[in-house]
Amino acid sequence: MESDTTYNYHFRVIRSLDLARRDLTAVHDLFDMNYRQANHAYLDQSFTKLRFTALAYDRETPVGFALGDAIRTALPRMTGIHPVILAGICCVSPDHRRHGLFSRLEAKAIEASGVREPDKSSLVCGRMAHPRSEEHTSELQSRGHL
Repeated sequence: MESDTTYNYHFRVIRSLDLARRDLTAVHDLFDMNYRQANHAYLDQSFTKLRFTALAYDRETPVGFALGDAIRTALPRMTGIHPVILAGICCVSPDHRRHGLFSRLEAKAIEASGVREPDKSSLVCGRMAHPRSEEHTSELQSRGHL
């Protein structure tokens, strides 16, 4: 488990399968807060696929989470073993957006794997959508914006 404090936020990184019930409840609550039709089965399945969950707290209140991992693997048409970042779900409480939490949470979950090497390029795979991005895309695709 990793902890640090930056800008009044406290971060913890926990193995996804080791999340305590209160942490799981907080993650599900944040998920509901961010997605109109939150698919809890998808979220629960993600805990089994992505080894690390980063949680952000403002004082004792959970305000964001990210699931992530990184592996070393052979890639088609490339020689050697390469780092691959597996990005998952990231949700931040609406009151705490625009503070850089999305990218900080994501980075902490991925760094916990110990695979990523900052000087080397990595392939990034996964869903890195933010609910606000989806809303913005929908707005841009509305008749008034075509």
